[in-house]
Amino acid sequence: MVVTLAGNKKLADYFEWSCRSIGASKGLVDMLVFHEHNQKVLGMNCAENVKLVDLGEKGLSGIISNHMIPEGPSAQESRNELRMMLAEILVHMPRYLVEIKPMTGSLFAQYLSNYTHWSYTDPDIVWGNLEDWIDPQDLKTYDLVSVAKNWDAARLYLRGQVGVKSTS
Repeated sequence: MVVTLAGNKKLADYFEWSCRSIGASKGLVDMLVFHEHNQKVLGMNCAENVKLVDLGEKGLSGIISNHMIPEGPSAQESRNELRMMLAEILVHMPRYLVEIKPMTGSLFAQYLSNYTHWSYTDPDIVWGNLEDWIDPQDLKTYDLVSVAKNWDAARLYLRGQVGVKSTS
């Protein structure tokens, strides 16, 4: 489970509930929390299956800009411009991180390489035992596992989707 947190000063108090409650699923998942040297995160009492990854100041905007702009003659200048713009947006409006969720697997591929599947999540989720919803055998059998509510299962919607990591 991947959580991204922008900035280094703000963090809702409820995130600690998410950090603690994922411990009920420690046999099935880890929660990787990507943050930008957030002191509040570093001081939390999280479950043992929570892995804090400090990307440093403006780290998220750096990863995004490096991923979006391919190598080339003017790549570094373009990356720096995009990094600065994204950093400014994310520090004031971290809710825009929702826009990068579909890119999670490729943005954080180096951190996900030891996992068979990945999913993104929000910092305001209180977890229980995910084995009540996801059969570990399904993760061995299927590349994609999706948990949905009855009324939206027929729609093209990524509710609770767990995807297999890319091999490329």
